[in-house]
Parts: sequence; C-alpha cells; structure tokens
Amino acid sequence: MSCTSGYNFYVDRLAGFSVNDLTKILKQNGVHVWGEMIADGMIIFTVRQGQAKWADYILRQAGVPLLNQLPPGGKNKNDKSTVSQDFLKDFWDWLNN
Repeated sequence: MSCTSGYNFYVDRLAGFSVNDLTKILKQNGVHVWGEMIADGMIIFTVRQGQAKWADYILRQAGVPLLNQLPPGGKNKNDKSTVSQDFLKDFWDWLNN
C-alpha cells in the first residue's frame, strides 16, 4: 500500500457537529477519513489530498462551518495527480451548475 498525502480539516468543537457526524457525512460520499481527534477546541480530521476539494464541498453543503480554507486548486503544489487539471475544472464547474 502506498503512502498518500492528506489534507487536514478543522471544525469548531462547539459548532453542533460531532466527530461521528462529520465522518459519517464524508464516508457516505466516498471520502476516506482518518486521524480524527479533538484538540484545542477543534475537531481535526484528515482526508486524502485528492479528495480534499470534494470533502470541502460536501461539508459546506451540509452546513459545516470549516475553520480553514482549501489552498487554490484544493491540492498541495507537490501533488502528482494523473487527472488533468482541465478535467477537474470542468467537473467542478459541472458540480456548481
């Protein structure tokens, strides 16, 4: 099994969502979640780097007040994804229409 880089999400612990609520929302939508914890008043969890944009969209649609913003493109600059950026842009535009 290869190592996959992850993206951390942060949610205020008092925002009305439990760790289980958040992981359930994501897992029901095909997002792999790990590293769930509560620290410094925040719920923190990690998703695959390639699923970060999708996870961000799902959580915001569910009304989850995320404390962090995705970097431009939703991926880190070192990601070596084989999916073309044009395809991802077209898919994202399709999702928003």
